Formats: sequence, structure tokens, C-alpha cells
Amino acid sequence: MKTRRLEVPPSPEWTAKIQWLAPDGSRVRAGDPVAGLDNSSILARLEDQKLALAEAEMELQKARADAALERATKSLDVVRRRVERDRARIDSDVPESLRPRREYQEKQLALEKAEAALEKAVRAMDLLDKSAGIQARIATLKRNKAFREVNRTEASLSSLTLTAPTDGLVIIGLDRQSERKWQEGDSAWPGQVLAEIPDLSVMEVEAWLSDVDYGQVRAGMAARCRPDSDPGRVFEGRIDQVGEVASGREAFTGRRFFPVRVALAGGDPEAMRPGMSVQVEVIRGRWEGAILVPRASLSRAGPGSSLALPGGRTVSVDIAGCNAVECALRGDFPVGTLPGRVP
Repeated sequence: MKTRRLEVPPSPEWTAKIQWLAPDGSRVRAGDPVAGLDNSSILARLEDQKLALAEAEMELQKARADAALERATKSLDVVRRRVERDRARIDSDVPESLRPRREYQEKQLALEKAEAALEKAVRAMDLLDKSAGIQARIATLKRNKAFREVNRTEASLSSLTLTAPTDGLVIIGLDRQSERKWQEGDSAWPGQVLAEIPDLSVMEVEAWLSDVDYGQVRAGMAARCRPDSDPGRVFEGRIDQVGEVASGREAFTGRRFFPVRVALAGGDPEAMRPGMSVQVEVIRGRWEGAILVPRASLSRAGPGSSLALPGGRTVSVDIAGCNAVECALRGDFPVGTLPGRVP
């Protein structure tokens, strides 16, 4: 059965406290909230980050305003120096023959000073533009960093509400430390599964095969599954996989079991729930009209076996197949010869 898992998202706090959970087994639609994690610390951090963002925005606007005011001042100084240079140039253009030599030299010196003052004013404005640009970039970077932090925290805040990715049934996950389902107030780590929403359109059964029957059940064999809650209903299926490694499932008996996966041909999502127990019958063969006898009445369930009859007599039989309690016999027997039944 395919499932969609709802995991605890990454958090700067590392652990997250569960505030609320949807009821186990409840039905939800895509987008419905399934679990909510504690967001108090993130909300406090978000307020601080929004305040820092507002301060960074004000610093950026102030840097731009100060740069604009200073540039206007420097630009006005450049204009004034240019006017002074132009006036000095006009005065210096008077030929030396038309004025005293000393006055002519003074006008030439005044022009040089005016040109130097203009050049200095232009350099000052260029330096201001570069400095203001650097300050504005620094303020912009600071504002952008604060903006990204706010966005990151808001995304983290929204991720603390886990929503259903699809329509389905909510199955609350298991807390492996306490070996129980998650409850409100528990603390979970990022990556832990809080809930699952299984795809009930595709169902499978996890079963266990006794080691004494290993080798007699193979992938591809037909199977019938009967829910313990409703034994009268039968769901057809097929053996999908038989495990190769056995594990102990019953204490003090020494019996071992192999995992088996059964794919159901169809199910009833309204009546079937993940975790329900079922009885699996593997169909190894069909014998129409065969005689069924108790398996305990056979000397062994295999070739050359004999059947114990009332009165202490035995008779050799040919066994077609057996289940846990009965065996099917091949051949015809006179009526009343065997203590069996016809299925």
C-alpha cells in the first residue's frame, strides 16, 4: 500500500512540540490540516526580524536621501566654480597689450585658480557619487538580507502546519521511543513521521508463513483474505513476494516465520483500515469433488501416507493437497469406507 508521509519539517529549534493532531482514522481532503507544531518561538523571532527589516529599510532610504542632498550641494558648488572659471577666462582673454603687465598676470593666475577649483569640485562630486553608491549598496544588501530572513521564517512558520497532500484516511504515526502513537504535547525531531495518508485504491496484506510450509508458497499463487472483523467477506489476491529470511515470531516454541506480501485485487476503503488483521488462505490447487479428511488422522502429509480408520484399521491414500487442518485425497472410495466429507 502506497502512503504519503507527513514529516516534521526542519526547524532552527531542532525539536518541535506537537500542538494538535487530527483524530486517528479520520478522513481528510487534500489541503486539510492534519497536524500543528508549536510556533511560539518562531513567532517571537519573526517579530524581531520584521523590526530589523523595517530598520534596514529606513537606513536605506536615509542613505539615499543623504546622498541626494549631498550631491545637490556638490553639484551647486560645481556650477558656481564653473561660473567663476568662465568669468576668469573672459577677464584673462584681454590681450596683454591692453592692460598693465602686472594686472594681466593676475588675471592669468586667477584663471588657473578657478580651473583648479572647478576640477576639485568635479572630483569631489565624483567621489561623492562613488561613496554614496557604496553606502547605498551596503544598505541594500542589509535590507535584502533582513527580507530573506523574514521570508525564510515565514516559510518555516507555514510549514509547521502539516496539510493533507491528497484525499484519504489519517493514520497517526508511531513514536519509536515510547512505542505508542504520537500525542499532543509530544516533542518530535525533524524527519520523524507524524502521520500517514495511505492510498486505499491499492491495498496489500503483510502476512507470515510458517517455516514448515516454506517452499510450498510461491509468488504468483492465488490467495483469499478474510478480515477478522468480518470473516464472511472474502477479498481475492495474489502472492506478490515471499521473504527469504525468517524471524522468530512465537516465543518459547522455536517456530520461525517468513514475511509474505499479498497484493489484493480489490478492496473496500469504507470498511478496510490499515492495521486490520486478516486471515490469508493460499490456494495451492483445486480438486473438484475430492474427499477431505482431518490432517491429524494421516500418518504424514505426503506420498506413501496412510489414513487411520475407526476400529484401528488403516488404509493407504494418495494425498492431493493439505491445509492446516484438512487434506484432499485422490481416487474413488466406496461409500462409507472413509471418515471424510466432499467439499
